[in-house]
Order: sequence, then structure tokens, then C-alpha cells
Amino acid sequence: LGQLSGAIAHDFNNLLQAIHGYAELAAASDPGNAELSGDVEEIIRAADRASELTKQLLTFSQPTHANARVVEINWCVNQAVPMLRHLLGPTIRLSTVLRPEAGNILIDPAQLEQAILNLCLNGRDAMPEGGSITIETGRRSTRASSSSPAASKRDRFAQPRSVDKTMAFVSVSDTGAGIAPEIKDRIFEPFFTTKEVGKGTGLGLPIVYGIVRNADGEVTVESEPGHGSRFWLMFPSSQNAPEVAAPEAEPPTHGTELVLVVEDEQAIRKLAERVLTGQGYRVLSAANAVEARELWLMNEGHIDLLVSDVTMPGLSGLAFAAEIEASAQPPRILFISGHIPGGAGAPAFPTKARLLPKPFSVTALLEAVRATLDAPVVAETDAPGD
Repeated sequence: LGQLSGAIAHDFNNLLQAIHGYAELAAASDPGNAELSGDVEEIIRAADRASELTKQLLTFSQPTHANARVVEINWCVNQAVPMLRHLLGPTIRLSTVLRPEAGNILIDPAQLEQAILNLCLNGRDAMPEGGSITIETGRRSTRASSSSPAASKRDRFAQPRSVDKTMAFVSVSDTGAGIAPEIKDRIFEPFFTTKEVGKGTGLGLPIVYGIVRNADGEVTVESEPGHGSRFWLMFPSSQNAPEVAAPEAEPPTHGTELVLVVEDEQAIRKLAERVLTGQGYRVLSAANAVEARELWLMNEGHIDLLVSDVTMPGLSGLAFAAEIEASAQPPRILFISGHIPGGAGAPAFPTKARLLPKPFSVTALLEAVRATLDAPVVAETDAPGD
């Protein structure tokens, strides 16, 4: 599933990037045309929905810690509640019981909100005539199996002992139809659904499972037919203070620097050229890493920024970036990709490089380019003995 979704993410996001980017340019070409703007807005909205489906596949099969930070559970729930009330509609009563002792956990807050959203929407679908959904937070003791390393050395047949541990939790309960015993063990399987064809993808609960397990948590469910369901999302507590991102000033989007764009998809390459030159940048472009290497050698020391896809035929963007990083005057690096391949043998992601996930908006590209160029230079740490 991971390999399949990775391939889908790369190819599908390239198509969505072209759709999204050129739709934005079309809207900007005639801003006074209300009918055109409305049509383009629908195109962009459809592309965004398709992009969300791809992200859901990757969230389940290849979850990442990239945006994880220490957050307060209750803060995350409160952030999601206004959107949930809108999505659940007037027939669903949403209530919260947020206990202060729930504390902090290490997780991507957007993914935690996604997990809560998926559970609430599942609850809504189980209550077509209306009902209630309750979100609770707190701390709960669980029992886990553990064995002593010393005992294991003495006796390889030593029995594990039960250990009590307290974890932070978010639970989502509903007053719906409940889950039949014969399908209870299958609800976290990808693409398994009891909904009619066209009414569900079978990814909602598997995504919840992937998000929680990626945060070193556990998922359990309590349900009986006719008596609703309750999902428990359990997480290790963090003693660190929540990390609050300071608001950033809106960055400029123009510049005069020389940018090398490497992208095998012609539509995206031409889009990047058009957008960047429109803001004053000087642009060199290549369809693959071999062409990019020639342009680099001809302009070495003068290229300020490399904007490159990651997965390309032949030499990958990661491998090409590793080559030029070793030069005397390496450029800043911004990767644009809908999928970062991993596994044995895959080149490492450069520590100083930035990533702009596809599909992105024209504004997001310009902001990412400017932010990468303006990022402070971090001095290399002196080696011991130097």
C-alpha cells in the first residue's frame, strides 16, 4: 500500500499541480470576469479535494513526524470545534468535556484534528436521524505487557508482567447504531467500508489508526449494536511546554536572484518559469538532472537557488542536490514534490533544504522561494580538534 500510494502521490500530484497553477493564472488574467472567476474557483476547489484524498493515502501508509510538536490536547480540540459544528449540521448535538489534566502530547496538531474530524464524521453517518457526539479529554490508566531484561537473561521463558501506565486521551463517542461484532475487527483495514458505493472511501478509520500509531499512541473502540460507539485515542504525555509558533510577517514575493528550476513535468516547469520571471527572478530550467548539471557547470557560483522535483527519471533530485552541495559555492535548495521516497538506498534529504509539497498555490511557491533565499546561513560546527 505504501509503494502504491507513493506512486499515486507523485504522478497524481503532478497533474493536480498543473491544474491548480494554471487555474490560478487564468483567474488572475481577467479578475473582473465574475463568470470566469466562479468557474476557475470550482476547478481549484475540485483539485484541492483530489489533493486531500492523496494526502489521506499517504497519511495512512507513510505517516511522518515532520510537523510534530508539543501541543496541548484541549487547545487542539477547541481549534477543531467550530469547523466540526459546521460540518455536522443542525441534527447533531456536539458537546465537549475537556479536563485540564489531559496535558500535552507530541503530535502534528493538524493530524490530530484530522483524526477527530474523521471520527466525528463517522459518528454523524451512523446517526442519519440525528443524535449526539461527545469529545472528551483526560488521562487514563492502561495495562501493558512488559518483561524485565534481567529476568529474560536468566530465563528465556520468563513470563511478561503487567505494568500500569497513564496516558493522555481523546475520546469521541456517538449515540448511533453501533458496530456489529462481525465487522469490529475489520474497521481499521484500509478501503474496508460498510457504506454504499460512492458514499465512502474506507480510509477514514485507517487514517485515524495511522495518525495515532505514528504518535506512539494506541487506538481502541467500545461499541455495541444499538448503543453507539466510543473511540479512545491514547497518547504518551509530554512534560515539555507547548510550542507556540510566533506569527510571521507576510514575506515579499519578488526578487532578482538566479534560480535553476529542475522539473521533468513540462507543464509544471513552464508554470514555475512564468510565475518566477513575472516577479523579477532570472530563471534557468531543465527537464532532468543531466540537463541541470550542464547548466550548473556553465553558471557555477552564480546560481542562488535550486528549485527541484525529487522523483525524476534517471538521476533523482536528491542525488543531484547532493552533487552540487559539495561544490565551493552551493546554492540554497527548495524541493517541490508530492512524495519523498524512502527506504534502503534512497538518498538522504539535505538537512538545509526546504520542501514545498505539491500541489501548491502560486503564492505558496513565491513565498517558499523568497523564504529559502532569505533564510539565515547556519555556520558549520567546527570539527573536534580544529
